[in-house]
Amino acid sequence: MIGRDIVSAALLGLLPLGAVVAVVLARASDASDADARLADACDLAAGACVVSLDDDASLELRVAPLPIAPARPLALRATFRGADPDRAELLVTSTTMDMGETAIPLARVAPGELAGEGALPVCVTREMTWLADLHLPGRDAPVASFRFDTHTRQP
Repeated sequence: MIGRDIVSAALLGLLPLGAVVAVVLARASDASDADARLADACDLAAGACVVSLDDDASLELRVAPLPIAPARPLALRATFRGADPDRAELLVTSTTMDMGETAIPLARVAPGELAGEGALPVCVTREMTWLADLHLPGRDAPVASFRFDTHTRQP
């Protein structure tokens, strides 16, 4: 009887450890997924990016003005060929440091055309790498990922 109580207590003591391990593994999986998307992503800082989507559709994403800079208004335009979504959302995160997530909604302005405006948060480092995932309604995963770097001059 005492032996079973010791085993039960030991197992209960391991539950918090198991929860910590699960969280660490989930974050590592999210980070490696982001790393994979970042490696394959087109560089928005170099200009418009064109990516292939499912079903022979494509997407061109443009950001203005260039160079992309934190705390400066950005205009985004997404042009779809072979698809006509009514809205999308660009979720932008920094891969350099935790800056939270910036959501930029894109709304339909013409058939196959979405547009929106947003700004990146102010950052205190001179150089940041960003990952921008384009999400369409009804899809769990991003349909396209883009990357860009910002370079801030500091006094």
